[in-house]
Amino acid sequence: EGVLLGIRPSDAKIVWTAPPPPNPSNGYSANAAAAASGGTSIVYTIGTAGCIVANYGATGKELWQACFPNALHFAYEDPATSPLVVNETFIAVNGGDGIVAFDTSLTTPNANRLRWTQDIEQNNNIEGSTYPPQASNGVVATYFMGTLA
Repeated sequence: EGVLLGIRPSDAKIVWTAPPPPNPSNGYSANAAAAASGGTSIVYTIGTAGCIVANYGATGKELWQACFPNALHFAYEDPATSPLVVNETFIAVNGGDGIVAFDTSLTTPNANRLRWTQDIEQNNNIEGSTYPPQASNGVVATYFMGTLA
């Protein structure tokens, strides 16, 4: 099952707990093992089934949640990795072969949260692995272990 933990950096004290992202039934998921990342005051967590939950960092209060199981193609063996937040965009490697981005604004309707996906393997007809993205000066960079066509 699992639980999200809010941990104070100064002393590692658990200051809140919250449920993990939901796990809707689909062919790609088993349990909601999640990876988490933070912006300024909001913690974003994505589960293996392609659901995202935004929690207020100070209290753990859920602000929104949205599920995109068909758009993300997550697999239990290859969950989202090392997500980051850049200018109200939540970015994560999905399933090890592409990158996906979501709008994190509190005013965006859930149906419009998916901004873009970049399936590097499928778009280039190759095998390889995409590594966790990094951001600098508004540009997102990732390393792809493979050769682009």
